[in-house]
Amino acid sequence: MVEPVADELHRIIFSTMSTGDDLERRTVIGSTAQWFADDTTGEIKNTQVPTWGEFIAIRFILEPIVKRAKFKDEREAREGTPWHLIGHVLNILARMELTRQKVMEEATRALELNSHLKKGKSKATEDDDDPLLLPDNERKTLKYLTSSKLSDRLREQYMLISLQLRRMHIYETLRTRTPDVDELIKKHFPQNLTTDTSNLYIAGMKGATPEEIKSYSVTRLLVYKLYREVDAWEDGLQKRNISEDMMNGLSRNSGHEFSYPEEFERKFPPFENWTKIVTLTLGWSKSVLNMVTTLEEAFKPKPAS
Repeated sequence: MVEPVADELHRIIFSTMSTGDDLERRTVIGSTAQWFADDTTGEIKNTQVPTWGEFIAIRFILEPIVKRAKFKDEREAREGTPWHLIGHVLNILARMELTRQKVMEEATRALELNSHLKKGKSKATEDDDDPLLLPDNERKTLKYLTSSKLSDRLREQYMLISLQLRRMHIYETLRTRTPDVDELIKKHFPQNLTTDTSNLYIAGMKGATPEEIKSYSVTRLLVYKLYREVDAWEDGLQKRNISEDMMNGLSRNSGHEFSYPEEFERKFPPFENWTKIVTLTLGWSKSVLNMVTTLEEAFKPKPAS
């Protein structure tokens, strides 16, 4: 049963799906953020939430970024990103990944049951009732959902997306000198993956493969490497009489024009195209939604012939 708070969230989302109103878009985004912010016990993230609602929330948050970059202005796309919502995006994606795994499990169970009933039918007598078996087209559809090739591809994409979103969030926080970057790094890349249960995208790493743990560790090292390099670079700036206030854009030196974000980006170019990451995220979430829809359609009651 869907929790009332989740049901209300999706009522709001559904009512605004056909509109492009910025105020309504902000309402949806704000409702999504508040929904996760209110999860003080960690229980809400485990409740049943329709995947289409999560997809729409992701789309509302991320699609405008792609539109801003249509003229190849990557910096504008990054600067227009609601970075304060990236943590919520990561948690929604982690929920969708769990849903994807559940779809595969349920499709596998359905195929196993169908196979069991089919074997029983071959041994049945004339007096036995015929079991209801899956039509060939639906059986093939379920086999596709259980494909290890599909599962491996979507899992690999999810891990890449989750790590790159976190890494870019930290990059932009450093570039704009936003406070509390130390805490953000610890939040996105904790040393101990078993202690944090407040964020689903971290808690979900408990079942990660050795290869995934290695990828996580490598990305974490790259983040800390950048952090140290930025620290050393700022020490060099101060030796050139670039004060903290100038770095923060609070004062100017009449003899020296200085823009910290621009100088930062020259010194430390973005490691990846931000729009590319966002586009991949949108595509992956759409794939998961399609899987859920396909499974639901396979078991939807058919009209009597």
